[in-house]
Amino acid sequence: MSNRVNILKRKQKGKVIKSYYQNLFSIFNSSEFIDLEETDLIITRMRQNLMNIKAKNEFIETNMEFIESDLMRRIYLKLTENDQCYIFSDEYEYCGMYLINSKRAFEKFLRITVQSTNGTAFLMDKNLNYFFRINYHDHLDDEVPNKFDIQKRVKVED
Repeated sequence: MSNRVNILKRKQKGKVIKSYYQNLFSIFNSSEFIDLEETDLIITRMRQNLMNIKAKNEFIETNMEFIESDLMRRIYLKLTENDQCYIFSDEYEYCGMYLINSKRAFEKFLRITVQSTNGTAFLMDKNLNYFFRINYHDHLDDEVPNKFDIQKRVKVED
C-alpha cells in the first residue's frame, strides 16, 4: 500500500512539471510515454544489470557534436534503424520516461541535456545493454566550464 501512496504522491508532484517535461521530449516525432510504475520497474532492472559495471567517462566541449564523443560514437555506429532506447531526465521520478528510436535519441541527446532542468539526461538501451548519463556544465561552472560530462556503462563492448 505504501508503494501505491508513493506513486500517487510522485504523480501529483509530476503534474506541476508535466508540460515542461513533455515539451522537453517533444522534439521526437515518434515516442512512447512510459508511466511511473513501468519506469520504476525499468530503472530497477537497469540498476541490477548495469550499475555494477565500471563506468567509462569522457568530457567533450559543449560546441562539439555527439558523434565527436568516443563513448557515444562507438554505440551509435552499431545501431540499426529499429533499435529503441529510453530517454529521460532527472524528473523521471515524477514524470516517467520515453521510449524512442535510438539513433534519433543519440542525435538529440546533448540538446535534451542542455535544456533539462538540472543539466542532466539519461539514455538507456531498451534491452539494457548500455546506459549513458550526461551532465551539462555551462560557462559559469568553476571546475569544467563549457563541457559535457559523459558517463557510459555497457555490458559488452568490442
